[in-house]
Amino acid sequence: MKFQVLYFGKDPTWVDSAVGEYARRMPELSLVRIRNKPSRTKFDRMLQKAGPSSKIIMLDQRGQQWTTEQLAKNFQQWLMEFKTVSFLIGDAEGFTPNERHRVGSQWSLSALTFPYSIARLIVCEQLYRAQSILDGHPYHRNES
Repeated sequence: MKFQVLYFGKDPTWVDSAVGEYARRMPELSLVRIRNKPSRTKFDRMLQKAGPSSKIIMLDQRGQQWTTEQLAKNFQQWLMEFKTVSFLIGDAEGFTPNERHRVGSQWSLSALTFPYSIARLIVCEQLYRAQSILDGHPYHRNES
């Protein structure tokens, strides 16, 4: 299975470096930067890059919050059902109500608001962590 993180904008070098480390550890993870212009077609271009058979998950503060363990369970389910899972991260304007309505799954990282570059880093880290849980890798240590 392939994971895609689709996003807008240019990030600071330190974010690119950190995200790149997770992409290196997780070869099935790809990062796809979508051009900001023209603004009116950004969302449609994002969906087009995701592909028609991709499971689409929009990052949105109004979405469902998952624990890391719930993400790992979702990850396992996606492995059985989809060839590609695409995570859509909006820009500073976020997504419109119409765009949110067009996408079935919405994931909220937190009730807090993050810059899109930090959201991208968190998504990549959490995907790597979920994979490590399923693989029994010691990266994730549940202390509860």
